[in-house]
Amino acid sequence: MPRATSHGTVSHVVCISRRLWSDGPMRAGEALGLDIKSIHPDLRTLDIVQKAKRGKLQDYMKTKNADTKHGPVVDLAANLAAVLRDFVGTRFSGLVFYEKDGSQISQRDILKYSLHPILKKLELEQGGLNIFRRFRITAMETAEVPQALQHSWSGHARTHVFGAL
Repeated sequence: MPRATSHGTVSHVVCISRRLWSDGPMRAGEALGLDIKSIHPDLRTLDIVQKAKRGKLQDYMKTKNADTKHGPVVDLAANLAAVLRDFVGTRFSGLVFYEKDGSQISQRDILKYSLHPILKKLELEQGGLNIFRRFRITAMETAEVPQALQHSWSGHARTHVFGAL
């Protein structure tokens, strides 16, 4: 039986959080560290100012490009913003995704209780949460999105973007 969190099962949380890191330039840790106060009033813009890693919130990002004073800004598509709005509901503070005790949901739990069982059932190779970002990049390459735009949309360093122009 799947583990329960504050908002249903880990699988339910994965469905929503996965869309944040596969449909936008967010890494899994950034999505899991997303605080409600980082969501703009329009619900379509997010400030990425921290990440969740190994049970702790960290106020520095993985790359120098993302590690600015205010962090990167992520724009969401209207349909994804609507899903996020419904998920957050009337809450005004705290992490978007959290355990019943208010602590962050760990990437390990998402893998153990949701992603790996799904991949096993589909008879696919187990992978980490990076598979969603890799899928998005592959989809952009297949759609022949210009490389500079791919780098920008996947959250890669600005030097890559400007170097490709």
